[in-house]
Amino acid sequence: LRRQRQMCIRDRGNNVVDETGTLAVFAELGSSASLASGSRVVDAFALMEGHKGEQSDAPKAYTQCPMLSGLEGHVEQTTWVSLERDQWPPEWEGMYDPVCHLKRALYGHPLAGTCWENVYTDIAVNKCGCIPVLGWECLFYHVQKRVLLSIYVDDFKLAGPEKSVDLMWGELRKSLTLDDPTPFGRYLGCNQNEIQISPEKSKEYLEHIIPIAFKDRVEGGTKWSDIIKSSTSIRAIEYDMREFMCACRDTYLELTGKPASSLKQVPCFGVGDHQLKPENYEITGELSGNASKIIMKILYGARTCKWDLQQSCNSLAREVSKWNNNCDIRLHKLMCWIKCSPELCLQGWIGDSVQNIRMVLYVDADVASDLRTSKSTSGAYVALVGPQTFYPIVSLCKRQGCVSHSSTEVEIIALEHAMRNEAFPLVALW
Repeated sequence: LRRQRQMCIRDRGNNVVDETGTLAVFAELGSSASLASGSRVVDAFALMEGHKGEQSDAPKAYTQCPMLSGLEGHVEQTTWVSLERDQWPPEWEGMYDPVCHLKRALYGHPLAGTCWENVYTDIAVNKCGCIPVLGWECLFYHVQKRVLLSIYVDDFKLAGPEKSVDLMWGELRKSLTLDDPTPFGRYLGCNQNEIQISPEKSKEYLEHIIPIAFKDRVEGGTKWSDIIKSSTSIRAIEYDMREFMCACRDTYLELTGKPASSLKQVPCFGVGDHQLKPENYEITGELSGNASKIIMKILYGARTCKWDLQQSCNSLAREVSKWNNNCDIRLHKLMCWIKCSPELCLQGWIGDSVQNIRMVLYVDADVASDLRTSKSTSGAYVALVGPQTFYPIVSLCKRQGCVSHSSTEVEIIALEHAMRNEAFPLVALW
C-alpha cells in the first residue's frame, strides 16, 4: 500500500472531489488528534538547562501491532485481504482470487490508526510509567524522569534531562521497534536546526515584550540581573522550510506556465479588497482547476512555521471552489513574497529557568476586513516568554462566522476563540 495524502474540495456541482477531480471516498478513521503545538512544547522543553531533545521513527509502525489491539470485546470484525500476484505463496498457485486473514494492522484500514494508538499508549503508560497529559492525546510525561514524549503516528520526540532521555528510549525500544534516536532534525517536512543567539540579540528582540509580559515585576522594582543567567549564548531552535517553500514556488510556476522572472520583488504579500476590481469576481480565474494543488501546499507551510502567510493563504483557500480572476492576482502577489523572503524563519529560544517563564497570549482582530461579507478575522499568538526567553508555540488566523458591529465586539470574539481553543489547553500543559 502506498501512502497518499488527499485534499478534498467541492466542485461546482457540490460534489466532494479530490485534487484530481475524482469523487472522494472518506474512511472512518478513529485515531486521536496530534497537535503541532504539543510538538512545539516538547521542543521548548528540550532547550531547558541540562535537557536535550531527540527524535526517532517507528518503521512499519502499524504492522507492529495486532489487528484490533485494544478493541477486543468492543469490535467483532474479521478482515480478509487479497494480495498482488507476485506476493502469493507457492501453495496458492492455481487458485482463483484467494484471500487471507489480516492479523496485523495495515495502513489504510479504518481501524489501523486506533489499534496503533492503543498499543503505543499501553506501552508508554503501563510499561514505561508515563502518564497521559490531560487533553493532549499525543503527549506523555514521566514524573520521576521528568521527560516529555510526543508521538505522531510513527514519529517519536522525547525531551528532558539527558540521562533520563537515554533511559526512556531504552524502555520504549524494549517493546517497540524504533530507529536509533537522533537530535532534532527534519520533522514532518520542517527542518529544526539548533542554533545559538546572543543575550544582546535576545534583549533587543524582547525590548517591548518584557514590560508587558512582566508588568507586575517591572512595577515592583525587580532587578533583572538577579534572575537573568550570565551566559555568552542562548540555545535556540530555528524552524526552516525554505526547501518546501521553494517547491511551492516551482509548483506555481509549473501550473501557470509563467517564467521565474514574473515573480517580482515586493514589499508585502497582501492585496486589499479595495485594490481589486469588483467585476473580476465574476470572471473564472486561470487556476480555477488547479488552485487547490498550490494553495493547500502553501497552507501546510503557513500553519507549520511560515505564520506570516496565514491570513492571505486562508482567504485564498476559501475560494478554491469559486476561483476567480482576483484570486489569481492575490495568489501571484503571495508567490512574489515567498520568492523574495526565503530567509524568514521562525525562531524560539529558552534562556531562563521554568520559574521565570510565563505563557503569553497575544490576540488581535480586524473589523470587516472582508468587504464582500463584512466579516472580521481573528488572530492570536501564544508564546513562552521570559527575561531571556521567547518561544512561539502556536498561531491562529480565522475568519469570524458572524458580522460584528463594533471593534469591541470583534476583539471579544477573537479573545474568546483564542482562550478556549489555544490558551486553556496550553495552561493545563505548561
